[in-house]
Amino acid sequence: MAALFLAVVPSWLATSLWNRAVVGVPRALAGQLLVFEPLSAFVFVHLVSGSLPSVTLVSGELLLLAGALLAVRSVKQPELAHSR
Repeated sequence: MAALFLAVVPSWLATSLWNRAVVGVPRALAGQLLVFEPLSAFVFVHLVSGSLPSVTLVSGELLLLAGALLAVRSVKQPELAHSR
């Protein structure tokens, strides 16, 4: 029963918080921001285990990060310019 709880509740909570966080964000940008979830897991796993990631893993994560950052920069957000 505890395993079922740990499988369902954190996923539900994370999805609920994500949906609240991206209410005003364009869909194209929200999709690109999902890249940061595996990136944070990647960093967390290697910090906890104390191991160094391989060059292939690091280069893959850097490519994901670069793609997400390019997408974030390419999405125009006129609402933010008017709020200043």
